Amino acid sequence: ILFEDSKFNDPDELLYKELAIYEKRPNGSYGNIPGAHNHDDIVMTDMIACVVNKQMQPPMPISNTPRHSSTHNYTSFNESHF
Repeated sequence: ILFEDSKFNDPDELLYKELAIYEKRPNGSYGNIPGAHNHDDIVMTDMIACVVNKQMQPPMPISNTPRHSSTHNYTSFNESHF
C-alpha cells in the first residue's frame, strides 16, 4: 500500500523493475514471478526499511559525556602490542 499511495519515492530504477514482477501468490505469499534473473531483493529491503521506520522511535541525540570510565590507556599501545 505504501508503494501504491505514492508515499514512497525511490529513484532506483531497479526497484521499479522488481516491483513490476512482484506478486501475491495463490498461497498468500509474496515474491517475484518465477523466471531466470528475476529478483525481489530491493523490494524486500525497502519494505523492511519502511516497516522499521514506522515502528521505531525517532533517533535521539547522543550525549558527549562518556557512559563509563575506562582504566585502559590506549595511547601507549603501538603496533608491537598486536
